[in-house]
Amino acid sequence: MSINTKFMGIDLNSPIIVGSSILTNSSENLKKAEDYGAGALVIKSLFEEQILADSGRNLSEKDIYNWYPEAIRNLEGYSESDLIEHYLNLIEFVKKNLTIPVFASINCVSAFDWPQFAVKFEEAGVDAIELNIVVPPSDESSSGDDICLNISNIITSVREHCTIPVSVKLAPYFTNHNTALRQIDESGIDGLVLFNRLYTPDIDIDSISVVNNYRLSGSGDISTSLRWITLLSDLLKSDIAGSGGVKDYSDILKYLLAGAKAVQVTSCLIVNGLEYIKELNSGICEWMNSKNFESINDFRGLINQNPEFKKQFNRVQYLRFDT
Repeated sequence: MSINTKFMGIDLNSPIIVGSSILTNSSENLKKAEDYGAGALVIKSLFEEQILADSGRNLSEKDIYNWYPEAIRNLEGYSESDLIEHYLNLIEFVKKNLTIPVFASINCVSAFDWPQFAVKFEEAGVDAIELNIVVPPSDESSSGDDICLNISNIITSVREHCTIPVSVKLAPYFTNHNTALRQIDESGIDGLVLFNRLYTPDIDIDSISVVNNYRLSGSGDISTSLRWITLLSDLLKSDIAGSGGVKDYSDILKYLLAGAKAVQVTSCLIVNGLEYIKELNSGICEWMNSKNFESINDFRGLINQNPEFKKQFNRVQYLRFDT
């Protein structure tokens, strides 16, 4: 029995990719993740917003904080050159000491200087680059088509400078997912990660102020990703990785059955520790053994290949409640 898979043409010994997070910001954690059986790792994102603020270009720090406050919180005190050097040093260390694939992550809103940075990441040895593209919700000047075009332009700019695979991690907010994801797929991207969760502020009614409503993803966050992976994974050229709502091995299996080739896991590892990867892999193997599957390819996409199952994911209204 094998739980090997391929994502963007890269061999993974497990479908589990540890997503960009506080867990992937140190060489110690990255080594632990490999030892516990991760298939691949996404190093904690570099933020375009922070680098723009540090270099005094285009955006005020207030704008940066509103767009992505984590950029300020996690990277405060670094200059632009420090950020890049720290990131490159981490890549080089990891590639010398780990054997599993390692992806760099860029959190960006424009084409900016990322093509040049992407070249540096490739030269440092990363196996692929993940573009975590953020579209500010307050951008009134951009239509849905403009947003998709901007995402495609970022992808094209990076692809023109890199030879390694490039994926894009998207938020689930499009006027028409079918049209948007197909358009982005046509840009030449190698992989789509569906979907990212954005920062969600809340209102404190006692202090009458805005507070950070940070929370880890839960099982309810899997539904949107499952729907669109099921509906589109067999129609798109790029490989798809599921993301969001994984609490145990059963959620990873749901993503694979829907048609994903890999699954990014973060929140349940923050809760249970990186050693939980072993339990996730074990659960996948036990389920496969119970169903007499020898490989992930034996069952990947079984749901989206069934027209009746797929039709249910295309339904948006309840017909009745079962009691």
